[in-house]
Amino acid sequence: VEARAGLPSSKQLSTRRVSPQRYPLTSGFMMRAFASIAILLVLAPARGDEAGSIVGARGGGKTLVSAAGTAGASDLSFADATVAVFGGTGIEGTAGSSDADLLDEIIAAMGPGKDTDFFQQRTTEHLPDTRMSLAPILAALPRNAEGKFDRSAVRYALHHYFLRSYAWRLQGLDPVASLWNSSSPSAAQVFHRLPVNVRDVIEKRLSSSGLDSNGVVALAVTLWRLIHNEGTNRLRLVYKLANTPEQEPISESDAQVKVDLYMAAYISGLDLTKIDQSKLMRYYRRMDKATSKWHEVQAFTRSNVKAAGARSATPGLFEFHDVARIVETIEERFGHWQMTECNEFKEALVPMEDQGTGRVRIGDFYKAGLNERWQFSESVEYLRDLGALDETSPGNKRVIIVNYITGASNCFGTTKYHEVCCISECESLLAHLERQFAAPSVSPEDIATVVAAMPSATVPAPRTLSNVLLHRLQVIAANNGGLVPLAGRLFAQWMHHAYPRECPYPHPANTTKPMNPFAWKASGASISSKKEMQELAGRTHRKQEPVQMAPWVAKEELPASYVAADPRPPAFWAPIQFVVAVASFSVVLFRLARLVCHAACGLRGSSRSPRKGGESGRAHFAV
Repeated sequence: VEARAGLPSSKQLSTRRVSPQRYPLTSGFMMRAFASIAILLVLAPARGDEAGSIVGARGGGKTLVSAAGTAGASDLSFADATVAVFGGTGIEGTAGSSDADLLDEIIAAMGPGKDTDFFQQRTTEHLPDTRMSLAPILAALPRNAEGKFDRSAVRYALHHYFLRSYAWRLQGLDPVASLWNSSSPSAAQVFHRLPVNVRDVIEKRLSSSGLDSNGVVALAVTLWRLIHNEGTNRLRLVYKLANTPEQEPISESDAQVKVDLYMAAYISGLDLTKIDQSKLMRYYRRMDKATSKWHEVQAFTRSNVKAAGARSATPGLFEFHDVARIVETIEERFGHWQMTECNEFKEALVPMEDQGTGRVRIGDFYKAGLNERWQFSESVEYLRDLGALDETSPGNKRVIIVNYITGASNCFGTTKYHEVCCISECESLLAHLERQFAAPSVSPEDIATVVAAMPSATVPAPRTLSNVLLHRLQVIAANNGGLVPLAGRLFAQWMHHAYPRECPYPHPANTTKPMNPFAWKASGASISSKKEMQELAGRTHRKQEPVQMAPWVAKEELPASYVAADPRPPAFWAPIQFVVAVASFSVVLFRLARLVCHAACGLRGSSRSPRKGGESGRAHFAV
């Protein structure tokens, strides 16, 4: 250290006189010593909470920091991500300071009673599955300065959770047509079924510092239970319209009829509070004409009824709560079951695709509709509001295949609070990225590597990404601090260009107004026009026209605020930091004291020793 700082060694100090002109280097050493300590403390500040996990970023393929602030290898597993988000025991935070008790607060606000006991039992049973499903989604979302998720990030997580798990689109959670960061989970229509005091508990948590991971899970299971409670109430109306007392056990065949009536109303979007028995039966008898899949639906529901009957404590008889459980099971499985029809739409549209763009010319779309494909008959106006129409070139309107398939026109079950719709195949691709990175923001190089090796139903892998795709990924990163936010609109748009038949095109906010067919008809607009279909289907176009690619709108929209990744270490490092800092400072003081001591000894020794040439010190000073 002495040699590096330019200081004389201790041995040199003891054998020669120290000149005041040479000693200023000691103050330089002191400055360097104190600077070293300061750098140590600044680079590794203590952290006792989750604030260091504001964003979590992964770069260069070396290290990643998850949304829970956990560093690990680049191949962080799903189980690791779950532990990172929820903690090793599944409980995040400490009692009294986290949202682990949010569900208890909700239950307490509901008050005592059989309904509350049933709510508590079912939500508690559902917690582990919900936690596992939400873990990768939450790991890919940014946290605020308090280490929690803002209300818009919570909305994003809940929307994708229900869509992936059950194909449910909850009214008020779907970000389509609105700003990605403008809504709150409390905007979900089903929340209005809760008492005011319960809603106040939830809103208070959301409007303060946000929710931690367990708070999001508590909110998810609450919404899940509310949806099922609403289904049970619809079943009660079916019993009432069929003049069947709820207290009376029914046979398996009667149970199947009740389930069929329930599904007829569910698929047709009927409000059972506004119809009588004759109207319900009329819809029921016409279901085979309303949907070509009715017989398949009946086969699906009957298999569930038979399975429930085999498990029943009273074989051959079904209590009301037994039928209610069957309806719950059907609602949870129905979305994934009806994906076969969604895939049929895709199989019909892809062969008509316009040069690999994920789009079908409007004329070709209507030709298929006129040839017995009754699904492809929506009007241009409806397709536009739906977000399924590409009008980049006004003279060449095209239907965006994936936006049409996942649009509200193809939702197969509709209630006041949610719809059952086709699940975008992009959800599985995004889920893979979330599990792979477990971070809100990722370097463009890492994304390109993983996406190039990630196949879809129509995109083979491995493949070489085009220079345009790579450049756009770099531009997204350049506008977001060098990293790509996985939950942003621009990345969703990039995924549409990378997987044009699987990932929907994300229209900028407030440019579409999607409605299901029932709401569209109620507004007085026409959902289809045969004259319009025939006119557009009859138009011709050149076979060798230039390829018109999907548009690129450079407008970012994020579900929450992204802050630069925090490199600070976890809280357990704080006491170690303190000990190291004190030890370093003590060493510096000890060495400094030793230098001063040697300097003083050297000065005293030089005053007594004879000068070179035989002259004494006294004679020298006399001169």
